Formats: sequence, structure tokens, C-alpha cells
Amino acid sequence: MTASCLRCGEPRPAKNSTYCSTECQELYQAARVTDEDLEAVERAASSGFSELSIARLLGIRSKTTFIKLKRSDQRVVDAIERGRSKLGDALVNAQIRRALDLKHPQGFLAAAQVLNVMFGWRESRSVEVDQRVKVELVLPAALTEEQYSAAFPASRPALDFGDDDAE
Repeated sequence: MTASCLRCGEPRPAKNSTYCSTECQELYQAARVTDEDLEAVERAASSGFSELSIARLLGIRSKTTFIKLKRSDQRVVDAIERGRSKLGDALVNAQIRRALDLKHPQGFLAAAQVLNVMFGWRESRSVEVDQRVKVELVLPAALTEEQYSAAFPASRPALDFGDDDAE
């Protein structure tokens, strides 16, 4: 009679093993996540640890196993979210403290960033540009008959507009 895996009941490959595979071993251990483990996960997330590092903290080497754990145990996901939230709050708090200390070399920049992110302010100025083409034509005044004759000599035939009563 072969011994079976503690987690899934499948036959074990060797007499001295307790699980049928490394994945089953990790899932069995992950299923027994304690409150202390959850506190460690939250602390790690609040310190900026990656999810792979958090998985290794729990003794899980496989990314897929950790994904399965998160799907099966919402407490792990919640602990990561709480930790990430604490990290975000700490970073915002540090930026606000820097922004309020205008003697700090980057205090003004920090203040501008806080105003942009938290209050939606923008640094750019609004400039209105009128893109319509403006053309101004300047025409001289009308010429009298004498001025016209002087400007255009008799080399051209005179224009007859039919004003004469001579017909």
C-alpha cells in the first residue's frame, strides 16, 4: 500500500516524502497561514517588498502557488492591501512634511507636487492663441481725372463709358 499526499491524496513518489509534489507541499503550508504570518505579510508590504518576496517569506517559492493562495485566502490579499496602504500614507506624509518645510532644498518642488496630485492644481499657464489670419488692405483714395491722366499717359486709349449726349 502506497502512502498518499497529505494535501491531495495522490500517491507520493517516495516513502520519505509527505507530499506528491513541491506545489502540494507549498499549498498545504500556505493553507495554514497563521495570524503571525499575516502580520509579517502586512509589515513586508508596508516596507515595499515585492509579492515574490512576500511569497518567499511564507515559504512559497512558486509565483503560481502564491497566486493560488491569494485566490483561496482573502486574508492574504487584505494583509497586502493594508501594508501597501500604509506605505502610500507614509510616502504622502513624508512629501507633505517636505512641502511644508520651504527651507528644504526641494520644498517648493514638493509643494507643487502635493498641490498637483492632491488638489488637481497645474503649473502650466493658460495661454489663448487666436489662430485666425488677420489681413488689412489699405487702398489709396480714388484718383481724379487729372491725376489719372498724369499717372497713366495717353498711350492707352481713353475709355468710353457712354456718358456723352452726342449721339
